[in-house]
Amino acid sequence: TSEYASATKNIYFTIRTVATVGNYDYMFSYEFYMDGSINIVVRASGYIQSAYFAKNEHYGYQIHDFLSGSMHDHVLNFKIDFDILGTSNTMTTAANVAATEVYPWSKGKARNTMKLQRGTIENEDQAKINWASNGATAFTVVNTDAKNIYGESRGYRIHPSSPTIHLTVENSSNLEKAANWAKNDLYVTRQKDTEPKSSHPYQSQDVFNPPIDFDAFFDGESLVQEDIVVWANVGMHHVPHTGDLPNTVFTTAHSSLVLSPLNYLLGSPTRETVNMVKILYGGDEGTTVETFGQGTAECAVPSVQGLMPDLTQYVGDQVIRKFPYDPNHPYFETESI
Repeated sequence: TSEYASATKNIYFTIRTVATVGNYDYMFSYEFYMDGSINIVVRASGYIQSAYFAKNEHYGYQIHDFLSGSMHDHVLNFKIDFDILGTSNTMTTAANVAATEVYPWSKGKARNTMKLQRGTIENEDQAKINWASNGATAFTVVNTDAKNIYGESRGYRIHPSSPTIHLTVENSSNLEKAANWAKNDLYVTRQKDTEPKSSHPYQSQDVFNPPIDFDAFFDGESLVQEDIVVWANVGMHHVPHTGDLPNTVFTTAHSSLVLSPLNYLLGSPTRETVNMVKILYGGDEGTTVETFGQGTAECAVPSVQGLMPDLTQYVGDQVIRKFPYDPNHPYFETESI
């Protein structure tokens, strides 16, 4: 039997900001973990844009007297430039696939098992990606020229840490070309200074010819050991219910991605942390507890008061309507602009 037990605190550092877009507040949290992982979390709150309920149950629930909660999607796009041990990187895949094998030790009997099927996203024609069913495929940005001592390429994996989505309507007659970045879960392109972002504040003002057509980024270029960029979506399908009145709550309006090292380090760096405790079973002599670094001056948490911004100096950002508006046609369809 063991003579001791040990544990490590999973402490992480969070940077958080809130963006108000029309009727919604989006809270962005960036969580930095001791193992090198980065969790990107988005939560949404605000008041819903509803509609009159008149036998339109196919488009939402009745949530109040004569009030329908209009169904909609929230999709938010992140640009991630990894640069794993240099700018020459490749997106690789590793899928858990079912297999039937006869092994030397199985005496001629077939065994149902699974294997790791490895692949590469070789060019931009292959680079519009959806998460695999059952979470069976891992997507990792690696540097194939920088391997660990076991011959595995060092990299960072990207995967959902809570549900993520892409648009339900893939060829929207309302959005047209304005949200091509929201049609899939994940994209990979060559890094170009002329392609700094996937969208634009004025994107909705002309959906047929928006300032940025994300689809134009994909022109078949090689992605093998090149300077590449990953574009990843988070979001949620929202069918408002009575619990969305008066405000949508953060509890389920929640989506997140995690970036985590894969074969990047030779072991977990949490073993080197000072946030550990060791309990030694002493039997008749009693139990003793050893702590590592906790409570010492070297590990004291510094004051963050001086890092707080002076919000009295905030004068506001540029205000752009969430939806296009023509004062001559206040009740317009998209085609009228």
